[in-house]
Amino acid sequence: MTPASTPHIAFLGIAERATQVRDGETSIFKWHLLGLKTIILFNVFPVPINWTLVFAIRLYGTTFAHEKLRVINKSGTDIGFINFDLRPTVIPDSITRSDNLIVYNVTDFSEGWVLLVTPIPSSFLIPAAGRYSLICTGKDGAEDQNIDEFHCVLVEPAPMTPERVAAIRSDPHALKGLRITFGCPNCSSKLGVYAALDRGPNLSDGEFTWYEDLPEQFTCQCGRTSFDLRIMRRNLFALLGQPLHAGEGDIRLDAGYEPLYHESALSALRVEFIKLLDAVPAEEKLQRFIEDNPILLRQFPAERLFFKPSILTSYKADFAVLTPQKELVLIEIETTKTRLLKKDGDHAAQLTHAVNQVQNWLSVVNEHRLAVLASLKISPEMVGVMRGVVIAGRDRDYDPEHLR
Repeated sequence: MTPASTPHIAFLGIAERATQVRDGETSIFKWHLLGLKTIILFNVFPVPINWTLVFAIRLYGTTFAHEKLRVINKSGTDIGFINFDLRPTVIPDSITRSDNLIVYNVTDFSEGWVLLVTPIPSSFLIPAAGRYSLICTGKDGAEDQNIDEFHCVLVEPAPMTPERVAAIRSDPHALKGLRITFGCPNCSSKLGVYAALDRGPNLSDGEFTWYEDLPEQFTCQCGRTSFDLRIMRRNLFALLGQPLHAGEGDIRLDAGYEPLYHESALSALRVEFIKLLDAVPAEEKLQRFIEDNPILLRQFPAERLFFKPSILTSYKADFAVLTPQKELVLIEIETTKTRLLKKDGDHAAQLTHAVNQVQNWLSVVNEHRLAVLASLKISPEMVGVMRGVVIAGRDRDYDPEHLR
C-alpha cells in the first residue's frame, strides 16, 4: 500500500483513564491506558463530557500540517471540533548507561504509526444518545474523510430508593448535590439545573432549577441551540451516586458540586463514634447511630444498603449490603461488651452464638436464594456471592497474638 492510499489517522477509542509514566529509569515516557472503548454509557442527556481521545497517526516525512476533526451526529449536524498540530518527533536509536548518566543516540522518527492521546475540548456537549462520527476535514479541495465513530447509549438508572440513598451516604466521595450550566455559544441564554439528595435552596441559588421542574425543551434566544430535557428531568438524580470530581471521569460539572462529607465532618463523626463505643451502648442505640451515619459501614462498598432486612420469615439481619462486586453481605451487630475470646484464645460463647446465628441466615439463603432476593427486591443476576459478617466487642484486654 502506497503512502497516498494509506489512511493517515485512525481513531482507537475513548480512554477512561490515560496517564503518561516514565519507562524504567530513562527519560522516555509511555502511556498507561485504562478502559479504551467506543461505546459510552450515560444515565442522562444532554451531558457535558470530559474525555481522553486516543488516535493512531501515520507519519510520512518530517513535517505535518494542522489537523481538524469534526464530530457530527447521525443527521450530519456538527456538535464540535478538535484542532491539533502534527509535528515530527524523535526516538532514541540506542541508550547507553553509565553510573551517573544515560546517553541517547537519537535518529529521526519520520514514518510509521504513533500514538496520540488528547483530552477533548471543554466545549463539548453530547446532546442525545446515538452514533457520532469523526470527520477529518479535507485539505486543498480534498473530500472530508470519515475516520471512525463512537456510540453514546442511554442506560436507565436504578430508582432512588431508600436503600440506594443509604448506599450513597455510605460513600465518603459521594455528592450531596450537583449543579450543571448549559448555554448557547452564540447568545447569552443559559440554563442552570441542580439535583441533590435533599431538595433545598442551598444549591438553587436563585439561578438553578430543580431537575424535576425542568421544561421539556431548552431553546436559546437566538434559536441556534436547542436541547431535549426530558431525559435529564427524569434521570439527573443518577449522577448523585457517582463519585464525580472536577476534571475526572466521563462527565464534566461546569457549575460545581457539593460533597456529602467534608474532612472536618468525618473527623467529628469519628470522635462522636468513639465516645459512643466507650459508653457501652445498647445494641439498638448502636444500630440507630450506624443507620444515621452509614459511612461507618464503608468497609463494605454499597450499591444498596438495607436496614433491618428480613430473611424470609425466619430471621432479621441488622444490615445487608449489595456491593458493586455482586456480593450480598448480611451483617450482624453485637454490643461492644460482647466477649470475643477466652483466656486460651478460643472463641468466647457470646461470639460463637453470633457466628452461629449468621451461619443460620446463610443456610436459609442458600436453600431459598430466589425467595430471599425477591423479598429484598434484588434481581438474581445482581448477586453472585452471599456472605455473613459479625461486628462485635472491642479489641481491648486481649492477647495480641490471640487477636491476630
